[in-house]
Amino acid sequence: RHFPCGLKILEAYLELSQTIEGFLEVLPLLTELSKPAMRDRHWKKISSLTGKDFDVNKFHEMKLRSVLEANLLQFREDIEEITDSAEKQLSIEKKLTEIQSLWDTQSFEFATWKDRGEVILAGSIVGEIIEQLEDSQAALIQMLTQRHVTPFKEQANNWLKKLSDVNDTLEAWIKVQMLWMSLEAVFT
Repeated sequence: RHFPCGLKILEAYLELSQTIEGFLEVLPLLTELSKPAMRDRHWKKISSLTGKDFDVNKFHEMKLRSVLEANLLQFREDIEEITDSAEKQLSIEKKLTEIQSLWDTQSFEFATWKDRGEVILAGSIVGEIIEQLEDSQAALIQMLTQRHVTPFKEQANNWLKKLSDVNDTLEAWIKVQMLWMSLEAVFT
């Protein structure tokens, strides 16, 4: 741009200028493709889309030339959709991991009832657990309505089923416990 006019008409200048402009167009796509959200499944979609085989197992050895040879600009919109999907799937994956971590470590506490020892669920912790159950179930239901959930659909459905079973069991347990506590005095 700040070169003498005589230089701008040379074939080498024009060729270099076109190469640079082309690279500036493809650079945003390369940035999208380099995001940590990109998984094997996304690269497989890009491979089938472009017809260029990307060996994800040797990803660290992949050269820029092989990516550029895939003619990414021709498939810009599709690639942008894949990278956008990857970002949304990453947030779903993180939320599922968060839910799993919460319920892998969750435990119930028992409280003493009269002179019988620790035989009833502690009321303070039960309220917290019920609230966490409802929050987790709501998050899973919302997650299952998203179109990007496909790779995690089975896992999300399994967690929703498990948490629904826990919720049903807990509700039944609390009802039985309340009945037992009110009837226990009659039978002793």
